Amino acid sequence: DVNEKIIIPVCQKTKKSYALSTNDCGLKIDTFVSHAWDEPFGEFVDCIKQAYQNKLRKPNLWICAFGLLQGTSEEIQSQLGTGEVALDQSPFVRALKGATNYLVVRNCKTDLCERIWCICEFLYAKEFKLIPDKTIVTGPDTFANESISCDNAKSFDPSDKVKILKELTKKNSVNEINEYIKEFRAFGSSKKTVETEVRTTSATESVNMS
Repeated sequence: DVNEKIIIPVCQKTKKSYALSTNDCGLKIDTFVSHAWDEPFGEFVDCIKQAYQNKLRKPNLWICAFGLLQGTSEEIQSQLGTGEVALDQSPFVRALKGATNYLVVRNCKTDLCERIWCICEFLYAKEFKLIPDKTIVTGPDTFANESISCDNAKSFDPSDKVKILKELTKKNSVNEINEYIKEFRAFGSSKKTVETEVRTTSATESVNMS
């Protein structure tokens, strides 16, 4: 496990995130990356390489595993913000707001659209106008025809789900969120059940959804 064998030891030794341990002053965020924690790491890296294989200058990516100090569940929760801390002050939303582009990395093991933090990121990326014109979707479309309500989305910490849904449903109904996620999930799929405009390059597609 990359997190346990590589990232956590560095974080615990330096008491910093892996990213800050490598770059003391930090780097400007070019691209925020949405992905699932339990994906095969090799597949994750390959999909990112495919997304930028034709880019002369590779972007600075914000990936939560490297951007947050990894360690105990208490250390993680203290960074995410619990209780009354506003959702838009979470590191995920703050990093999204500071990014100029958005990368969604799908995988063959876990449906991103059944994870509440991923749904949260999709909705905020739309609010910050990263979707559609500044978004790339890469990776297999394994779950294109799956259907799950945001009400049934999963979270490592159940309180995160309650907090996120409460905030997201202030601006959108559950049905509106589900319809948007349905469209996002099926993007670029040969099995898609909704209409989207697609520009395809290998396993990588640039989003163009209304």
